[in-house]
Amino acid sequence: IDTFLLLLLLLYSLLLICNEFLGTGYRAANINLSNVLSCGLDGGLADTEFQCDPLPCDVEPNILFADLTIESCVGTQSFETCAFYCEPGFHPSGEISCSLGNWNMDAHCVPDDCSGSPTKIDNMDQFMCTGTVPSGTACEYTCLPGYIRSSDVVVCSEGRWQDRRVTC
Repeated sequence: IDTFLLLLLLLYSLLLICNEFLGTGYRAANINLSNVLSCGLDGGLADTEFQCDPLPCDVEPNILFADLTIESCVGTQSFETCAFYCEPGFHPSGEISCSLGNWNMDAHCVPDDCSGSPTKIDNMDQFMCTGTVPSGTACEYTCLPGYIRSSDVVVCSEGRWQDRRVTC
């Protein structure tokens, strides 16, 4: 019985190594009595195959406006990255990587920019913004002579001009 208790104590000690000595973020791998405890040629305990593996990221990363493909990141191994995509009107920026079971995120879904001018405004004369403008930008416009604008500006939002209620 003393030998059995000694073996259990040794196994328990080996299991604690991952958390106590290597720190959190690791888990014991290859744990069973046949590969943790074996006899050497001299009758004593031989080297074991016991090891501590870094934890994978088992939860979904939390990125606002990420699309459903973010679920595929669950199970990413430590020290690996995971590609992500965003909902329409947004694009990915940055990178997400797994480190010892936790996500390191310098990643966001950024609103798309707008380019060109709104096409749905009849009788518009000039649009004051040119090139590409970031989401949230308000652009002034003018109407052809004899027409009055319904709003002072048209706003870029998530890659689209919000021009549904804008008229000349």
